This record gives sequence, structure tokens and C-alpha cells, in this order.
Amino acid sequence: MVIINPGNPTGQCLSEANLREILRFCYQENLALLGDEVYQQNIYQDERPFISSRKVIIVLPLNSSICYLELQLVLNY
Repeated sequence: MVIINPGNPTGQCLSEANLREILRFCYQENLALLGDEVYQQNIYQDERPFISSRKVIIVLPLNSSICYLELQLVLNY
């Protein structure tokens, strides 16, 4: 699965709840996640700040350190 956060060209950001839901889904379905966060400086609204997928992964209570390491490698690639 690929997520682009914030979106280009609108600068819309996913909420932390949306990111948690996506990450849990990828974990449950054993999917690789590619998080494209290159546009994190292109935010055109103040209502929803940019939150990195990596930050959400760190605090998620997924019971597998392997999951964290795999997702971290994909997200940081």
C-alpha cells in the first residue's frame, strides 16, 4: 500500500486516526506500506498538521517488533 501524506498538490494531511487505521490494516493483512512524505513542507492549512507515519508506528501497540522494523525500513526508504 502506498500513502502520500501530505497530498500533492493540495497539501491535505492525514489525521493521526487515519494513519493508525491504515497501519493496523497493513499489519493485519501483512501488507508492505510505502509512505511518501516528501511534501511535508507543503501544507496550506493549519487545521490538520502533518504527522509522520513513522511517529504513529512507534506508539502503536502492535505486538511485533518485526512489524515495526519492516515498516520503518519501508517508510524510510
